Amino acid sequence: MFPFVFCLISYSSVLPLSAQLTANNPSSLWGHPSAVFFIPSLIGEKTKLESSLTSFTFLASFKIYGFSFSYNKVAIGMQYIGTKDINEKFYAIGFSKKLKDVDFGLSISVNEKDFEDFISREILGTLAFSKSVEDLCFGASFSNNLNMMGNSLNFFVILIESFGRTYIDYIFYQNDRTFSLSQEFNVLPLLNLSLGYSKDPDQYFAGLYLKSYIKPAISIRYLQNLGYVITSGIEYTF
Repeated sequence: MFPFVFCLISYSSVLPLSAQLTANNPSSLWGHPSAVFFIPSLIGEKTKLESSLTSFTFLASFKIYGFSFSYNKVAIGMQYIGTKDINEKFYAIGFSKKLKDVDFGLSISVNEKDFEDFISREILGTLAFSKSVEDLCFGASFSNNLNMMGNSLNFFVILIESFGRTYIDYIFYQNDRTFSLSQEFNVLPLLNLSLGYSKDPDQYFAGLYLKSYIKPAISIRYLQNLGYVITSGIEYTF
């Protein structure tokens, strides 16, 4: 179990997970409180409460529980990953602020690891900026582990179309790179369908969510050589 958890976490450069996360595109969290973990400049003004549960078909005891809350461009988030005995916990707080026509964001995260006899705490800082121009939003985020030599860099573009949105993220995580592309479709007035693909490692994604102030969501992703990951959750806009 001990090496498996490390393998799973290193397998995907995008953790924690969220019910609003499309494929491996952190940019898909635009306006959601869980953006505090990845791209704080995308934290929105609306008051929102989000919770989620992620399960793994190839390891029933391994779960991810998530909670996040945002108010007036300030957000907090918590994630519990693993089992009772072997787990990681993420705690994050961050904010975004508009300067002229550019949104800047800052967040601080604490990652607490508890794997059998190994316990550690790491602090991560994330800086991000984003700019919206008509039907386009683009930007970048940089995260640095303050306890050790480790960082990530994400460049993203969001295209806003009449039928949905396209998310493109290119993530550099230490010595690894992940490219992720996903498309959101407005299939019904209150229903959205999302499809996505991420490379290095290969992942395939499909998700559904309702568009309303109470927003349930469910998604399934296939991890190459591992199996399926199912995430469900709900977001409430006050």
